[in-house]
Formats: sequence, C-alpha cells, structure tokens
Amino acid sequence: MPDYTYSGDPSSSPKDAVRFLAQATGTDPETGFITDEEIEWILSQESNIYLAAARVADRVSTIFGGKQSKTVGPLSIDYRNQASSYRDLAARLRAQANSTTKAVGPISTGAMTALFQIGMTDYPGGVAPWNELAPWNPQ
Repeated sequence: MPDYTYSGDPSSSPKDAVRFLAQATGTDPETGFITDEEIEWILSQESNIYLAAARVADRVSTIFGGKQSKTVGPLSIDYRNQASSYRDLAARLRAQANSTTKAVGPISTGAMTALFQIGMTDYPGGVAPWNELAPWNPQ
C-alpha cells in the first residue's frame, strides 16, 4: 500500500518540503494527490526541491484538469480553477528554482572581509603572474 505521509514540518525531510511547496500535504489515500514513493522518485530526478515541487504541482494540476465539473441543484464544483491555480504554482516554483539569486544563508562581516579586500587584484609590477608568459604580453 502506498504511503501518504506529511509531518507538518517542511524542514524535516526533502519529501515534506516538496509536499509543502507544492501544497500537496493531503495524507488521505482517497484524496491524496501523490504518494511518498512518487515524490521520492521525483526528488531523484530533479536537481532541487523547487523543481521537484513544480513537477508535483503539475501532476496535481493534471488530476484536477481531468475531473469533470459537477452541478447538483444550486451547488457546483468547477475543477478548472484548481487546475489553473496549480499550473500557476508550478510556474512560480520553476521561476524560483531557476532564479539567479539564491539565498545561501547569513554571511558574517568577517567572512565578507576574508572574501573581498581592497587591493585583492593588485599585483607587484602591475602584471598578473599568468600574463607573464602570454604571447600578447608586450614586455
């Protein structure tokens, strides 16, 4: 029997982070969109949790897109809006995954000083050591 688990803490595992990001935290086998095993496989195929979550959101969008709208008396359920919402979510997750600005955590001032210093590209004599042997060097 497939598992549908979610701890409620996205930081507890990559699987829970994907469920959280893709808004697919349902754990009831009757209403769950994707199993733990499917998420683990997607994680093995993607380079990060945001791309994995985007694939899960795509899957959920496909599930909703395949459902027929229902009307009973004055009550109606239209799954197209949910499908569209999950498609939009997948696009946002992909944009976040492909963003050139990645958060790497706090960087202390001391670490920045060690990485970047005034004069760090200056060389004695004005020539970088690797340019001394270059054929275009006019020395």
